[in-house]
Amino acid sequence: MTDFVLVLTIIQSFFLLGAILYGIAQRKQVKEKRSGWSKYFSYMLIVNIIAYSINKNHLLFRIIVLFILIQGALEIIRALKGKGKSVKFKFYVGLVYSLLAAGFLSFTNMATGIVIWTYLAIFLFDGFSQLSGQLFGKKKLAPSISPNKTVGGLIGGGVITLTSVYFMAHLAELSALESLILGALICFSALTGDLLASWLKRQCGIKDYGQLLPGHGGVLDRFDSFVFSGALMSMVFSTPSVFFFSI
Repeated sequence: MTDFVLVLTIIQSFFLLGAILYGIAQRKQVKEKRSGWSKYFSYMLIVNIIAYSINKNHLLFRIIVLFILIQGALEIIRALKGKGKSVKFKFYVGLVYSLLAAGFLSFTNMATGIVIWTYLAIFLFDGFSQLSGQLFGKKKLAPSISPNKTVGGLIGGGVITLTSVYFMAHLAELSALESLILGALICFSALTGDLLASWLKRQCGIKDYGQLLPGHGGVLDRFDSFVFSGALMSMVFSTPSVFFFSI
Protein backbone atom coordinates (compact mmCIF):
# COMPACT_ATOMS: atom_id res chain seq x y z
CA MET A 1 0.00 0.00 0.00
CA THR A 2 1.39 3.39 -0.94
CA ASP A 3 1.42 6.43 1.34
CA PHE A 4 -2.05 7.80 0.56
CA VAL A 5 -1.36 11.13 2.27
CA LEU A 6 1.63 11.61 -0.03
CA VAL A 7 -0.45 10.70 -3.08
CA LEU A 8 -3.19 13.16 -2.09
CA THR A 9 -0.60 15.86 -1.49
CA ILE A 10 0.84 15.31 -4.96
CA ILE A 11 -2.59 15.42 -6.59
CA GLN A 12 -3.77 18.56 -4.78
CA SER A 13 -0.44 20.32 -5.41
CA PHE A 14 -0.70 19.73 -9.13
CA PHE A 15 -4.35 20.76 -9.15
CA LEU A 16 -3.37 24.01 -7.43
CA LEU A 17 -0.69 24.62 -10.05
CA GLY A 18 -3.15 23.64 -12.75
CA ALA A 19 -5.77 26.04 -11.38
CA ILE A 20 -3.28 28.91 -11.58
CA LEU A 21 -2.33 28.04 -15.15
CA TYR A 22 -5.96 27.46 -16.10
CA GLY A 23 -6.92 30.85 -14.68
CA ILE A 24 -4.21 32.47 -16.81
CA ALA A 25 -5.35 30.57 -19.91
CA GLN A 26 -9.00 31.53 -19.34
CA ARG A 27 -8.51 35.22 -18.46
CA LYS A 28 -9.75 36.40 -21.87
CA GLN A 29 -12.48 33.83 -22.33
CA VAL A 30 -15.15 35.29 -20.04
CA LYS A 31 -18.09 33.40 -21.50
CA GLU A 32 -16.40 30.03 -21.04
CA LYS A 33 -15.10 30.58 -17.52
CA ARG A 34 -18.03 29.18 -15.54
CA SER A 35 -18.42 25.96 -17.56
CA GLY A 36 -14.63 25.61 -17.74
CA TRP A 37 -14.20 25.80 -13.97
CA SER A 38 -17.09 23.37 -13.44
CA LYS A 39 -15.34 20.90 -15.71
CA TYR A 40 -12.03 21.51 -13.91
CA PHE A 41 -13.42 20.80 -10.44
CA SER A 42 -15.44 17.80 -11.60
CA TYR A 43 -12.22 16.40 -13.09
CA MET A 44 -10.52 17.02 -9.74
CA LEU A 45 -13.28 15.03 -8.02
CA ILE A 46 -12.92 12.14 -10.49
CA VAL A 47 -9.13 11.99 -10.04
CA ASN A 48 -9.39 11.98 -6.24
CA ILE A 49 -12.07 9.26 -6.19
CA ILE A 50 -10.02 6.98 -8.42
CA ALA A 51 -6.83 7.67 -6.43
CA TYR A 52 -8.70 6.80 -3.24
CA SER A 53 -10.09 3.58 -4.72
CA ILE A 54 -6.65 2.46 -5.91
CA ASN A 55 -5.04 3.08 -2.52
CA LYS A 56 -7.77 2.30 -0.04
CA ASN A 57 -10.54 0.25 -1.61
CA HIS A 58 -9.47 -2.18 -4.32
CA LEU A 59 -13.00 -3.56 -4.69
CA LEU A 60 -14.25 -0.05 -5.50
CA PHE A 61 -11.43 0.36 -8.02
CA ARG A 62 -12.42 -2.89 -9.75
CA ILE A 63 -16.05 -1.75 -9.87
CA ILE A 64 -14.97 1.57 -11.40
CA VAL A 65 -12.81 -0.24 -13.97
CA LEU A 66 -15.64 -2.62 -14.91
CA PHE A 67 -18.01 0.34 -15.22
CA ILE A 68 -15.53 2.18 -17.48
CA LEU A 69 -15.08 -0.86 -19.72
CA ILE A 70 -18.78 -1.80 -19.95
CA GLN A 71 -19.92 1.78 -20.51
CA GLY A 72 -17.08 2.26 -23.00
CA ALA A 73 -18.24 -0.79 -24.95
CA LEU A 74 -21.82 0.54 -25.01
CA GLU A 75 -20.60 3.93 -26.23
CA ILE A 76 -18.62 2.31 -29.04
CA ILE A 77 -21.62 0.19 -30.07
CA ARG A 78 -23.80 3.32 -30.21
CA ALA A 79 -21.13 5.18 -32.16
CA LEU A 80 -20.87 2.41 -34.75
CA LYS A 81 -24.63 2.56 -35.31
CA GLY A 82 -24.39 6.21 -36.28
CA LYS A 83 -23.00 5.57 -39.74
CA GLY A 84 -23.16 2.63 -42.09
CA LYS A 85 -19.88 0.88 -41.30
CA SER A 86 -18.93 -2.48 -42.73
CA VAL A 87 -19.01 -5.62 -40.62
CA LYS A 88 -15.25 -5.90 -41.09
CA PHE A 89 -14.68 -2.40 -39.67
CA LYS A 90 -16.91 -3.14 -36.66
CA PHE A 91 -15.12 -6.45 -36.10
CA TYR A 92 -11.68 -4.81 -35.97
CA VAL A 93 -12.91 -2.04 -33.67
CA GLY A 94 -14.43 -4.66 -31.37
CA LEU A 95 -11.25 -6.76 -31.45
CA VAL A 96 -8.99 -3.84 -30.57
CA TYR A 97 -11.27 -2.73 -27.75
CA SER A 98 -11.52 -6.28 -26.38
CA LEU A 99 -7.72 -6.62 -26.29
CA LEU A 100 -7.36 -3.24 -24.58
CA ALA A 101 -10.08 -4.14 -22.07
CA ALA A 102 -8.35 -7.45 -21.25
CA GLY A 103 -5.04 -5.66 -20.76
CA PHE A 104 -6.68 -2.99 -18.60
CA LEU A 105 -8.32 -5.63 -16.38
CA SER A 106 -4.93 -7.32 -15.98
CA PHE A 107 -3.47 -3.95 -15.02
CA THR A 108 -5.78 -3.76 -11.99
CA ASN A 109 -4.05 -6.84 -10.55
CA MET A 110 -0.65 -5.18 -10.49
CA ALA A 111 1.02 -3.78 -7.36
CA THR A 112 -0.76 -0.75 -5.91
CA GLY A 113 2.37 1.38 -6.27
CA ILE A 114 2.61 0.70 -10.01
CA VAL A 115 -1.09 1.37 -10.56
CA ILE A 116 -1.18 4.69 -8.68
CA TRP A 117 2.12 5.83 -10.23
CA THR A 118 0.74 5.08 -13.69
CA TYR A 119 -2.53 6.86 -12.96
CA LEU A 120 -0.72 9.94 -11.66
CA ALA A 121 1.42 10.01 -14.81
CA ILE A 122 -1.67 9.81 -17.05
CA PHE A 123 -3.48 12.48 -15.04
CA LEU A 124 -0.46 14.79 -15.31
CA PHE A 125 0.01 14.24 -19.03
CA ASP A 126 -3.67 14.71 -19.88
CA GLY A 127 -4.14 17.73 -17.67
CA PHE A 128 -0.96 19.62 -18.44
CA SER A 129 -1.08 18.85 -22.15
CA GLN A 130 -4.42 20.66 -22.25
CA LEU A 131 -3.21 23.57 -20.12
CA SER A 132 0.05 23.91 -22.05
CA GLY A 133 -1.89 23.81 -25.29
CA GLN A 134 -4.16 26.63 -24.15
CA LEU A 135 -1.20 28.73 -23.05
CA PHE A 136 1.43 27.98 -25.70
CA GLY A 137 -0.20 25.83 -28.37
CA LYS A 138 -0.13 27.34 -31.83
CA LYS A 139 0.85 24.54 -34.17
CA LYS A 140 -1.78 21.81 -34.47
CA LEU A 141 -0.59 18.28 -33.78
CA ALA A 142 -3.24 16.29 -35.66
CA PRO A 143 -5.88 18.76 -36.91
CA SER A 144 -7.84 16.24 -38.96
CA ILE A 145 -8.25 13.91 -35.96
CA SER A 146 -8.20 16.10 -32.85
CA PRO A 147 -8.22 19.86 -33.63
CA ASN A 148 -7.49 20.89 -30.03
CA LYS A 149 -4.23 18.93 -29.78
CA THR A 150 -1.12 21.06 -30.27
CA VAL A 151 2.62 20.52 -30.41
CA GLY A 152 3.04 22.98 -27.54
CA GLY A 153 0.57 20.98 -25.46
CA LEU A 154 2.42 17.75 -26.16
CA ILE A 155 5.78 19.24 -25.20
CA GLY A 156 4.44 20.93 -22.06
CA GLY A 157 2.56 17.85 -20.91
CA GLY A 158 5.53 15.61 -21.65
CA VAL A 159 8.02 17.78 -19.75
CA ILE A 160 5.79 18.06 -16.66
CA THR A 161 5.05 14.34 -16.69
CA LEU A 162 8.62 13.12 -17.14
CA THR A 163 9.92 15.51 -14.49
CA SER A 164 7.21 14.42 -12.06
CA VAL A 165 7.50 10.67 -12.57
CA TYR A 166 11.25 10.94 -12.03
CA PHE A 167 10.66 12.33 -8.53
CA MET A 168 7.75 9.95 -7.86
CA ALA A 169 9.69 6.82 -8.87
CA HIS A 170 9.77 5.57 -5.26
CA LEU A 171 5.97 5.18 -5.26
CA ALA A 172 6.33 2.31 -7.73
CA GLU A 173 9.78 1.18 -6.53
CA LEU A 174 11.29 2.14 -9.87
CA SER A 175 14.80 3.32 -10.63
CA ALA A 176 15.31 6.78 -12.11
CA LEU A 177 15.95 5.30 -15.57
CA GLU A 178 12.93 2.99 -15.39
CA SER A 179 10.68 5.85 -14.35
CA LEU A 180 11.80 7.98 -17.31
CA ILE A 181 11.45 5.14 -19.83
CA LEU A 182 8.02 4.16 -18.53
CA GLY A 183 7.00 7.80 -18.25
CA ALA A 184 7.82 8.31 -21.92
CA LEU A 185 5.83 5.18 -22.80
CA ILE A 186 2.85 6.46 -20.83
CA CYS A 187 2.99 9.83 -22.60
CA PHE A 188 3.08 8.01 -25.94
CA SER A 189 0.29 5.58 -25.05
CA ALA A 190 -1.94 8.27 -23.49
CA LEU A 191 -1.64 10.38 -26.64
CA THR A 192 -2.18 7.34 -28.87
CA GLY A 193 -5.26 6.25 -26.94
CA ASP A 194 -6.72 9.75 -27.12
CA LEU A 195 -6.03 10.06 -30.85
CA LEU A 196 -7.48 6.61 -31.60
CA ALA A 197 -10.65 7.45 -29.70
CA SER A 198 -10.91 10.79 -31.54
CA TRP A 199 -10.26 9.08 -34.89
CA LEU A 200 -13.10 6.63 -34.26
CA LYS A 201 -15.43 9.52 -33.41
CA ARG A 202 -14.54 11.19 -36.71
CA GLN A 203 -15.16 7.95 -38.56
CA CYS A 204 -18.56 7.62 -36.92
CA GLY A 205 -19.47 11.29 -37.37
CA ILE A 206 -20.02 12.10 -33.68
CA LYS A 207 -18.63 14.83 -31.39
CA ASP A 208 -18.73 12.96 -28.06
CA TYR A 209 -19.20 9.33 -27.10
CA GLY A 210 -21.96 10.37 -24.70
CA GLN A 211 -23.12 12.89 -22.10
CA LEU A 212 -22.80 10.77 -18.97
CA LEU A 213 -20.10 13.03 -17.50
CA PRO A 214 -21.27 16.65 -17.91
CA GLY A 215 -18.55 18.76 -19.48
CA HIS A 216 -16.42 15.73 -20.28
CA GLY A 217 -18.57 13.86 -22.79
CA GLY A 218 -18.78 10.10 -22.54
CA VAL A 219 -16.79 7.74 -20.36
CA LEU A 220 -14.40 7.01 -23.24
CA ASP A 221 -13.84 10.73 -23.76
CA ARG A 222 -12.55 10.90 -20.17
CA PHE A 223 -10.79 7.54 -19.77
CA ASP A 224 -9.44 6.58 -23.21
CA SER A 225 -5.86 7.42 -22.16
CA PHE A 226 -6.19 5.44 -18.93
CA VAL A 227 -7.47 2.32 -20.69
CA PHE A 228 -4.79 2.40 -23.38
CA SER A 229 -1.92 3.19 -21.00
CA GLY A 230 -3.08 0.66 -18.41
CA ALA A 231 -3.17 -2.07 -21.05
CA LEU A 232 0.33 -1.11 -22.22
CA MET A 233 1.71 -1.15 -18.68
CA SER A 234 0.22 -4.60 -18.15
CA MET A 235 2.01 -5.81 -21.26
CA VAL A 236 5.32 -4.21 -20.22
CA PHE A 237 5.39 -5.79 -16.79
CA SER A 238 4.22 -9.19 -18.03
CA THR A 239 7.27 -9.41 -20.32
CA PRO A 240 10.17 -8.06 -18.21
CA SER A 241 12.80 -9.93 -20.20
CA VAL A 242 11.83 -7.92 -23.26
CA PHE A 243 11.69 -4.54 -21.59
CA PHE A 244 14.63 -5.08 -19.23
CA PHE A 245 12.81 -4.13 -16.06
CA SER A 246 13.93 -5.78 -12.87
CA ILE A 247 10.58 -5.62 -11.08
